[in-house]
Amino acid sequence: MKLAIISDPHGSFDDLKAVLDDVRRETEHILCLGDLYECHIGKKRRHERFHHVEDVVTYDPNYEALLTFPSLRGNQEERIDEVLVIDHPVKTRISLLPEQTTLEEARFLHGWGVVLAHAVLGIPFVIITVTATLVGFDRSLTRAAANMGANPVTTFFRVQM
Repeated sequence: MKLAIISDPHGSFDDLKAVLDDVRRETEHILCLGDLYECHIGKKRRHERFHHVEDVVTYDPNYEALLTFPSLRGNQEERIDEVLVIDHPVKTRISLLPEQTTLEEARFLHGWGVVLAHAVLGIPFVIITVTATLVGFDRSLTRAAANMGANPVTTFFRVQM
């Protein structure tokens, strides 16, 4: 099964529609790791309570119609749920979102999308960069440090780094 994992659309109709149009060419299985909405209330105002949806989040029925895939609860949804004190379809949807889910042997949580992307996309660049640096490293410096009594940790931090 092919699975498309998306994250953080933050209420952008145009962006989410473009992503879904592209993803659905390959698969119908989509999971969002959270932050479907953008909360207009910053972290410093979490203690305040609001009675008008438009003060807290942009409600767009067209955007809501795109949300036909499962999603997790992100930090934006947590804040909206916390500060919005009236019944509204957005609040109802948010209250039903799980904080995590398991698919086959994989567990998904909000926030791990960034970690996954960095791991998959960033590690090859790190390996290439470090390898290129180590190829030009003068190993006689490491041997000289060891001959002078430096332990491997000291050699690493004082000579190699």
